Amino acid sequence: MARAVKIFGDAAQGSLFFEGSPHPPAPLGGIVVATAHPTLENRIRVTRSDQFQKNGIDPRVIFKRMQFGRVRNKANQRLVADLGFNRQQVIDYINDEANRKANEIDFTKDGVTVGSGNTINFTGGVDSVSISNDVATVRVDQVGITTSGGYVGTGITLFDFRGAGVSTITTPVSGIATVNITGGSGNPVTSGIVTGAGSTTLRLTLNDASNVDIDVTNLRTITSIGSSTDYFYLNNGAQLSSNTHDHAAGVVFYNQKLREGE
Repeated sequence: MARAVKIFGDAAQGSLFFEGSPHPPAPLGGIVVATAHPTLENRIRVTRSDQFQKNGIDPRVIFKRMQFGRVRNKANQRLVADLGFNRQQVIDYINDEANRKANEIDFTKDGVTVGSGNTINFTGGVDSVSISNDVATVRVDQVGITTSGGYVGTGITLFDFRGAGVSTITTPVSGIATVNITGGSGNPVTSGIVTGAGSTTLRLTLNDASNVDIDVTNLRTITSIGSSTDYFYLNNGAQLSSNTHDHAAGVVFYNQKLREGE
């Protein structure tokens, strides 16, 4: 089985290394170039342009027919077997490493290298960038949060909208998302009964099955209601309970015919 070769660029040393092979390091800056082999699909070719073949014209060949599955990165990961690279991706990896510049910095996200460079460009939410005594200070815009209870804090990076009042939240476009808030459904009354001793309590049942009791004792002004006879009536504000005619007061009995002279 062909021996693995760890190919990686080291910006601090300014060289591209071929560990696991007899080839010495080559300068960075695009001196080394990897290409697909012209006839063999599972092979690549690696050359360096700062040295030449015997004809003095063609770049020196470092790997003439290299199996691209042999290549590993600086972390000793196999580009094909471990990372799933195809031939073109292996070629791109070698050329990216070869094109490093001196003093470049590797950038990673969640432990995965995304590239390298000499310049960092800060965008979005950056208030200011300043450099003093070789120290760069980046000031990021912060969002202050307060509630009815007072100041909460700054540096908020996530808003979590919850509750019945949140209708819709649009996907951010150009850094702007719209939150639509409507009135919540509340906790309305679903039913009610009169209960308690002497029917003096109005009990309301709410939507969440809780109860609210209201004392309605003071709303009761009639203690009892009864029926009267034909001869129970009111006359000028006085209550009469006899069937005696009072002609002078103009008494008329309910449901009784008037006689002549009355």
